Amino acid sequence: MLGVPFEHRGSRLSEYIQLLKALWTEQNPSFHGRFWQIEDVAFSPKPVQKPHPPIWIGGDGEAAFRRVGRLGDAWHAAFSRPEQLPDKYARIQNHAREAGRDPQSVGLTVRASAPTDTPQAIERLRAYAAAGVSHVALELWANSLDDFRAVVQRYAREVRPEVA
Repeated sequence: MLGVPFEHRGSRLSEYIQLLKALWTEQNPSFHGRFWQIEDVAFSPKPVQKPHPPIWIGGDGEAAFRRVGRLGDAWHAAFSRPEQLPDKYARIQNHAREAGRDPQSVGLTVRASAPTDTPQAIERLRAYAAAGVSHVALELWANSLDDFRAVVQRYAREVRPEVA
C-alpha cells in the first residue's frame, strides 16, 4: 500500500533503529545506510533516557532474534507461554554474544492476555517472572468502561501485590 516491498521490512527496521540511535546519541549525526542517508543533521531535543529510550523488539523468527541480539534492549515476546521463552531467549542472547554485546544487556519482556481468574493470573505472572521476564504488558478485556475499571482495580488490589 505504501510502495515498500514487504520483503525489505526487516532490513528497513534494522536500519531505522540504527538511524534513531544516531539521532538520539550524536551531536550532529551523519548516517549512510541502504534506505536512509543524512549528513550533519541537527536533531533536538535529545531523549531524557540515556543513552536513548529502551528499544524493545518483537518477532518470533530467527531474523527477529538476530535483530534483537544486535540492536535491541529487550525482546518483546508476544503471546508466548512462559515455557516457550527460555529456548528462544537463549538464542537471542547467543546472537547478542556474536554481535559483541553482553547477552545480559538484552532484557526479556512479554505481551500477554490477562487471565480473568485471580489465582490463574498470579500463577501465570509468577511463571513469566521465573522465565526471566522483567515486564509484562497485559491485555485486559471488559465489555464497558466501568467493567474495565473494575478489572484494573482487581488486578491492582489482588494480583499485583502477589507478584510485584
